[in-house]
Amino acid sequence: ELTEAKKNAASLESLNDTLRNTVEEFKDSHREEKMGRTLASKELDETRQMLENEIKTRSHIGGRITSLEHENQDLNNSLHVEQKKVKKAAQSRKVAEANVDALQANMTDLHKDIAELKDQLLITQKE
Repeated sequence: ELTEAKKNAASLESLNDTLRNTVEEFKDSHREEKMGRTLASKELDETRQMLENEIKTRSHIGGRITSLEHENQDLNNSLHVEQKKVKKAAQSRKVAEANVDALQANMTDLHKDIAELKDQLLITQKE
């Protein structure tokens, strides 16, 4: 009976050790699982924050693009107006240059006439 009791005690102690080891393994596994969930939760929060920042950035960029498109349209309109002004100024310049050329030709003719008249005056005075 004593040996059987010792056997049973040893068996129970062995079973108890096995259970303790199993409990420790479960605790370790639970701790690792909990750390894994915590890490996954942090990664999820970081990813969520990155996505929110990306959405804000894209929204800002979209607004900036719209603003730049309006500015571009305004500049194109201004360019068109300035091109018309340059074209009109170029036409006016051509007209002015033609007038200057005509006046210069007229002045040249007048200088010739004056020179001829002076020559005639000298001839007339000599006679």
